[in-house]
Amino acid sequence: MFIIVTDIDDTEEEAREKLDLLKNEFIGRYHDDLINWSCDARIFEPFDEFVEANIFIPPKILLVGEDGVGKSTIINLFPGETILELDDDMNEIIQKLIPIPNFKRMNEAILREMDLKDLIDNSKIYRPILDSFDIICIVTNSGASNLGRTKRLYSQLEQKVKKADYYIIANFQDLTKTSYEPKKVEEIFDVRTFGFSAIHESAKEKMYSIISKMLRISITEKIKSKQT
Repeated sequence: MFIIVTDIDDTEEEAREKLDLLKNEFIGRYHDDLINWSCDARIFEPFDEFVEANIFIPPKILLVGEDGVGKSTIINLFPGETILELDDDMNEIIQKLIPIPNFKRMNEAILREMDLKDLIDNSKIYRPILDSFDIICIVTNSGASNLGRTKRLYSQLEQKVKKADYYIIANFQDLTKTSYEPKKVEEIFDVRTFGFSAIHESAKEKMYSIISKMLRISITEKIKSKQT
């Protein structure tokens, strides 16, 4: 008997494809061992590498915000090719698969960028996308006017999408005279907030650190909680 555990929003077709892949590979590798099995499960440990490489579905992080808040600058911090899609209204959808170091059985994450207002205005069209993401990260430029608009848009989005965990990236922290500090932004949104400056020389390392913290809270800790 072969069993695979999936999320409630994963499609049955995709789950069955992965289950068939797992079953066929396992039987192909261990057919002879199973006939005369000594009950030593350690012989199956190398199969974990195959599972991690072929069965694991990378966690998904959605970067959303208004124009000019730094979404594209953030996603361009990471190497690799960008997958560019156009929706029915010719709006760009940019996505990257980024490596995630120092995580057990989690090697990559999917990072996608979308416009916040467009996402809300067309939430019915984007419903499959919204339901597939583990984390929705609101990017704001930390200035008073943008914070006010973004807070209103976030309130609308939160009503439409309750599955994902929300975080705030308070960008443009280098503009000290006009930007609110992360702690103040967190009070305004009542959402975990990370301060950030996309033009800082260590911006890439800082963003890796932010993503790692979000994944630990929303993925790793949740998995441990379910296991206990």
